[in-house]
Amino acid sequence: MAFDEMTVLDQHIQFGWMSLPLTVLWLAGIVNAMNLIDGLDGLAAGVAFFAGFSLFTVSLMDNELMLALFAACIAGSVLGFLLYNFNPALIFMGDSGSMTIGYIFAACSLWNASKRSTALSLLLPMLALGLPIFDTLFAFGRRALSGKSPFHSDRGHVHHRLLDAGLSHRQTVLSLYLLCGLLTAATVLTRATLDPRYGVAIVALMVALFVIARAFRARLSDGNLAEKLAIEPGVESSGEIESDQRKI
Repeated sequence: MAFDEMTVLDQHIQFGWMSLPLTVLWLAGIVNAMNLIDGLDGLAAGVAFFAGFSLFTVSLMDNELMLALFAACIAGSVLGFLLYNFNPALIFMGDSGSMTIGYIFAACSLWNASKRSTALSLLLPMLALGLPIFDTLFAFGRRALSGKSPFHSDRGHVHHRLLDAGLSHRQTVLSLYLLCGLLTAATVLTRATLDPRYGVAIVALMVALFVIARAFRARLSDGNLAEKLAIEPGVESSGEIESDQRKI
């Protein structure tokens, strides 16, 4: 299995020597993306369940019964694990679990893409795994722009930002479940209509909401800072008045 060729806009593209590097990049990227999203109890398992359900539905539509059965097994096993992994967790996935799940999804999507060799067959798993892919790309880009190593750990992941914004552990996980549900709907709708515009529109909407939420948070922080600065001079002036009264 490898990215040997692909048809984009009726244009047949042969990757040639780039096939192996692209395949390795895809496998390593999805493996690390699933590992990085595993930052809260139940988060990676929930993401894996939605991705497995997406893969199961799309495989049925493609009449890939073996792949559909395999995806159903993944989704079912992850759902059973999630019962004990949701906050407060009794068991944990760990790096070995998240990376194994990431490799399974990367291999399954590569299997389907290599058989059909269309841009849509690659777009669908990217939609299904949209949350960990977006979080990883955003994290690597943020660290690179700040002059740090892309593999330098920080609290800039999407789940950390939601926690810092005031959401509880469960509220953060459930909010990201909702996001994964929308990505699942986008995946299934794109496959059913064979029109990638639906998926792109939903992803663009979610990115816009993320940018708006970030701007609102920055504005709120600036407002709190301005309010704090406005209060401090008053405190200082009252202190000066009391000091002057003591002198008199």
